[in-house]
Amino acid sequence: MLDTRLTPHLGAETGALDYDSLFDVKDEQGNSIFTGVQGITVVGDKIYLVRTHSDWVYDETTGTGQDVESNVLYLVERDTDGALYMTKSTDITGLTGATQVRVSNDGNSLYVIGADNIALFDASDLHEIGNVGSDLGMVRDVLAQGDKVYVTSGDSLLVFTRSGETLTLTTTLSDAGDTGLQLDGANALTLSPDGKTLFVATSGGDTVVSRFSVGDDGTLTYQQVIAGSTASEEGYYASAITVSPDGKSLYVVDNNTSLHIFAVAQDGTLTATSTLPIGEDATSVKQVLVSPDGTSVVITGELGRSENYNTYGVILYARATDGSLTQLQAVEGFGDIANYNGTTLNEVRYASFSAYGKQLYLTGTLNYDTPEGSSSSISFPPARPLRKEAMPSPCSPEGRCLPLSTMKAAIKVPRW
Repeated sequence: MLDTRLTPHLGAETGALDYDSLFDVKDEQGNSIFTGVQGITVVGDKIYLVRTHSDWVYDETTGTGQDVESNVLYLVERDTDGALYMTKSTDITGLTGATQVRVSNDGNSLYVIGADNIALFDASDLHEIGNVGSDLGMVRDVLAQGDKVYVTSGDSLLVFTRSGETLTLTTTLSDAGDTGLQLDGANALTLSPDGKTLFVATSGGDTVVSRFSVGDDGTLTYQQVIAGSTASEEGYYASAITVSPDGKSLYVVDNNTSLHIFAVAQDGTLTATSTLPIGEDATSVKQVLVSPDGTSVVITGELGRSENYNTYGVILYARATDGSLTQLQAVEGFGDIANYNGTTLNEVRYASFSAYGKQLYLTGTLNYDTPEGSSSSISFPPARPLRKEAMPSPCSPEGRCLPLSTMKAAIKVPRW
């Protein structure tokens, strides 16, 4: 039995995102184990995800119960036939509120960002090496290159040097006020493809990006600060940033309403070129991503409401060679949504392109609507079984469909 609500929409226009597949794993009670899935990153055929979730646990000895939080890191791999398999998982200790996972530029290490610190893992076996940053306050982003790990927290950019399993804080760069170094609300980080320039998104000041040159030893030198092409009377509040694979364009999300575009010169110098409105109803923009081939840009989050009163979770743009963008599609879900015969994107938390850019992996929650109008909330992630076995399809050969309460979704990305 095939549930047509989950099949690709054949009427989709050329150049549109289209539904590809769902990935879900159930526990012995038939419940999805991915409720609360958050960050995702893809490295080759490997997909890393983090989950944070609280369960009420009853203590028979005391006769009382309490919510107990669990944080888990997962490794999902793609087999030669294209099927996804859960191969490893591990509990994250010494960290709460895991939200994002970052990978070092050599692919060997993972950095999981929590509410109050960072956990470091070996990417091959998910061995937890240790954690750092418990005295930093809220950690906003992490980027690792070579033996240097760059971290944003508060109004500061911190540089750690890694030696084996030890991270040592070597440099702290802090906001200098109205003049000089600008690091107001330092948050999202991105590195130029050649590794020679670090861009830092800032929030709460009169500028939106600070640029640093990166020396051969990883040392940072402050070079430039810049505002968007459109003036902001109330200050800039950047929350997401990325650079194109060719290194010629920088994209910055500001105040959940604007997407700033900057041209990047060969030496890293930025020039503001344009600003696109995201939409008046957008309430939270989580990420901006450029496809590996540089032809597509997507933003994810809660991006306004459709005429069907659903939330747009993804907006797709075509990227020209000069870095300019043309909006192609705002995605609220898939299927015959207008007639309540489809799946809608209730909340897109994080996303990552596949290695070749043909798929966009999403984590978050869905609304799975039935023709009768009832719905069940579903989040799209992976699972916890450690043995390598094929994941179940949404419907069994006997025609019994899973409730799809939690899953990871893959969307086909158009080729221009």
